[in-house]
Amino acid sequence: MGEQTLSEFRALVFQHFAERPTGIPPPLQSAQVIHIWAIPGVAVDLLVSVFDYEREAIGRAVEMTIEGMLVKVCTAEDFIIHKVIANRDQDWIDIERVLIRQKSKLDQKNILNWVKQFSEALEAPEILERYQKLQRKYDPS
Repeated sequence: MGEQTLSEFRALVFQHFAERPTGIPPPLQSAQVIHIWAIPGVAVDLLVSVFDYEREAIGRAVEMTIEGMLVKVCTAEDFIIHKVIANRDQDWIDIERVLIRQKSKLDQKNILNWVKQFSEALEAPEILERYQKLQRKYDPS
């Protein structure tokens, strides 16, 4: 999807859904993530696939019915990966909650594979270290 097409897609989305403000400073926002209100009080982030990881995450997404609408929702593993990459305080709280709830059900090999790659690409080894510390705390297996 080219830049012009992405802009057109964003405009189309905003014709149907209200844009949702975020606390993310504009220089850190990604054009590939569209923050909307699906309905009042239901926040949704739409991810436009650009990288192999994103395409794979979309392929792993599971279908669910929410408010009568069939939607694809990312897996718990991909939710964690997205949160690690975002690396905000609330993201780490969310990760901890998923680890507590899911425990040994998570595919840690997949999570660690992608977190390692993103950690290296972003030159942020601290995100890998922080995730591994939480993982050991809640899923020591």
